[in-house]
Amino acid sequence: MLSPTVTIIGVLAGGAVALIIGAWTYLTLKRRGIGEVLAATGSGLATTLVASVVFIVLHVQKWFGPETSWGFSVFLGFCAGICQAVLYRGDMLVPRSADDDERGA
Repeated sequence: MLSPTVTIIGVLAGGAVALIIGAWTYLTLKRRGIGEVLAATGSGLATTLVASVVFIVLHVQKWFGPETSWGFSVFLGFCAGICQAVLYRGDMLVPRSADDDERGA
């Protein structure tokens, strides 16, 4: 069993990698002319797959009790996939221009 510190760092790093892969998937599908909904769905599925594998390997489900199934790690990966598909899409890999105002003013 890994130490809690290593597990937390692994979950953060694995989650970030999953979101980046999801963003890359979204941008790749959009460049190929795939529609918005299908590109977002593909990015969500890619994020879910990567995040679920990372969470299962790191036994994230055990944070919620020793009897918790690995299915809970898949559920957390699915939540990351929904966030990627609905909220982020390709935002992580799109460069910001100097004219973008982060404050929205």
